[in-house]
Amino acid sequence: MQNRRNFIKKASALMALGVTSNLSFNTSLFAMPMKMDFRAVKKDEVIILQDGDSKDFCQVCGMSLQMFYRTNHAATVDNELHQYCSIHCMFQEAMMKKSTPKEPKAVDNTSLKFINANESFYVYGSSKPATMASVSSYAFATKEEASKFCDEFGGEVLTYAQISEKTEQNLENDIKLIDKRQMMAAKKGEEIYKATCAKIDAKFKSPAQAKGYLIKHKPCGELSQMELSQVAHYLNRR
Repeated sequence: MQNRRNFIKKASALMALGVTSNLSFNTSLFAMPMKMDFRAVKKDEVIILQDGDSKDFCQVCGMSLQMFYRTNHAATVDNELHQYCSIHCMFQEAMMKKSTPKEPKAVDNTSLKFINANESFYVYGSSKPATMASVSSYAFATKEEASKFCDEFGGEVLTYAQISEKTEQNLENDIKLIDKRQMMAAKKGEEIYKATCAKIDAKFKSPAQAKGYLIKHKPCGELSQMELSQVAHYLNRR
């Protein structure tokens, strides 16, 4: 079993290299970046607004909030406060629940604090990486700070209403692309689950919920961040 576990780990790493080299919209969908990504911050800089075992993960895609903190958003949907890795995931959950994000918040890329998204200014289409989308977007508390970022890294400055419209326009196509990658991750996760995990009868509503369970109960022992994501996607989809 250990030899099979080692084989799966090596195969997973190779698959990740192949997948990320072909991604045109996001190079880090499933695994923690190997080095400090622009979107990542130090652990003591992260503000987590939600509660529960899965509080450290995006409530839609399950990605690490710390590793994609600069694009984090939060909102109340169906009377629950959720935190997301991106504005994409915030609108995706609202779409799935046929609702709208209430009291949306975004991380200000200057202070790293959450601010009222309705009053934010976004730099759309800069050279910095996108999160769960084909085009990047970063929020700022002031138009002046957004313009400085835009001057350095390109893009255009938009209001929350404008960025929301663009996000909703691209949502369907982005979801299709992301779903293909998540299916690939789930297939690897099934292999890992069958090779190393105790039977899990629990059902999960999201990859984040599955991650919280795996970390808390450790039915698969110690998993790497990549393996954790892959198994979580499998458990969420099975």
